[in-house]
Amino acid sequence: MADRLRIIQDYGALLERNPPLPTRIEDISVLPHPKAAILDALIFEIGRGHPKHIDDMLRFGAISLAQYQRDVGREPLEMLGADARDLPPKLAEEKHLALVLTKMQDRFKKFDELVQDELRLINAKFAAVDAQKQMRLDQLSNAIDPTRIASHILTLHYRLQAIGMVVGKVSKFFLVAILFAAPLFTAIFGSAVTAVMLSQLIGGGAFVSLLLLCAFLSFLGFYVAPNVRPSLNRAIATLLDETEE
Repeated sequence: MADRLRIIQDYGALLERNPPLPTRIEDISVLPHPKAAILDALIFEIGRGHPKHIDDMLRFGAISLAQYQRDVGREPLEMLGADARDLPPKLAEEKHLALVLTKMQDRFKKFDELVQDELRLINAKFAAVDAQKQMRLDQLSNAIDPTRIASHILTLHYRLQAIGMVVGKVSKFFLVAILFAAPLFTAIFGSAVTAVMLSQLIGGGAFVSLLLLCAFLSFLGFYVAPNVRPSLNRAIATLLDETEE
């Protein structure tokens, strides 16, 4: 990271000393570091994300790199053939000036084609970096979007409600089954135990036990059940009505 920042700082110092112009092309040898290394450092920092004024400066620096090309020579190429500030006043009166400027402009156009090709590549890198940044922002937005989180929670709440209703209905049917079976099982089991114990007391055998069991069940069925059945039926009906709702 330190090397990358140093590369950018050195390149920035060059731009401050000699601001680049779109009408001037200079030799790549004036750069403080290899051109590819400078571009990679600038693109990396653009991808990291910075405040707009810093991002704009990084992008300007990357675009300005296109103005530095190989084999330009010691003297920069000017779009007009020469920097107007360097032209002596009387030189404009010379007849051969047009021919000289034409040759220099032709050479500038040749290198300017390389500049334009490189600008397209740099802009393509900008587009790729911007797409990656937007993808990260979208992923982060989706991950912490309160609306999406609330929607997931609400969906989970409704699903748990539905599961609870199903479990509740099953539980009510189970309770109905218990209310129906428990008294019957209690009556049969209690009668059987009582019949066996009483038969043993009077010295009877299995047949006596069976007769006693039938007697007890008949008593429960004819005299006890009519008093218990209405309450049991109301309880079962209440549970079934709530289940249908």
